[in-house]
Amino acid sequence: MKKFLCLFLFLCPVLGSAQDVIVKKDGSTIISKVLEITSTEVKYKKFSNLEGPTYTLLKSEIQGINYENGEKETFTQDPRIEPAQEMSDDPDDNNRVPDRMHMGIRAGSSLGVGEAGGVFFVQGGLGFDYQIAKIPLFLETGVQYMNKGQLDYEHPRDNYIDYYLSIEENHCFFVPALVSYHINVGPNLFLQPFAGLTVGFSGTRLFFDSAVRLGFGFNFGRLYSNIGFDIGITPHETENHSSNWYREHWYNHNFFFTVGYNFMGRR
Repeated sequence: MKKFLCLFLFLCPVLGSAQDVIVKKDGSTIISKVLEITSTEVKYKKFSNLEGPTYTLLKSEIQGINYENGEKETFTQDPRIEPAQEMSDDPDDNNRVPDRMHMGIRAGSSLGVGEAGGVFFVQGGLGFDYQIAKIPLFLETGVQYMNKGQLDYEHPRDNYIDYYLSIEENHCFFVPALVSYHINVGPNLFLQPFAGLTVGFSGTRLFFDSAVRLGFGFNFGRLYSNIGFDIGITPHETENHSSNWYREHWYNHNFFFTVGYNFMGRR
């Protein structure tokens, strides 16, 4: 009787702390305490930290659960549900970007300001970003088109002496080199302030162009938009061939707004 009582007292703490084992489809396991199972999710606490945050996994990621009482439960894949990473109830744990790389199409408009400004133009192209640090710090680049505008001097058809200033089209292809920080401000919603340089080449007048780019973007799921300003840093000049000949120096400054869709990577 005494031996039985000692064995019972020995097993009580072990049974009281029995574990549930979640088996994921990638072969990994999670030693846990399952709290709740819904039609799409499994909520649990890590067995090593039962007083810590509650985690959530999609059932589509789970092969099955081996419960503490010996029972086993197997889950089937719902094709309508895409796998997701572990989500914690702790907001600090969720301030991360699910995918390290994103690529998509961009389209929008720009407004030239300054010497060659005052006209709306179009822009568009491909955008790409890649996470370069453990924190959500990204390098952004791509290849894009923008009609930036340029200064030119023209003369009336019947007057070859008096020239007047005009703003002409300037078709420019450029490559941005930006650094952005992705801040999780809501479910699948990220605010992305960015800064860097753009380097371009104009096919209209065959000149090099560069600018400092500042702005911020929004990313929701696969949808993307941004707004910003290009501060031209490459000086250009246009010749006035009137009787008072001189060179007009100017810079390309542009406000811009784009929207886009990421066909690679999502929030």
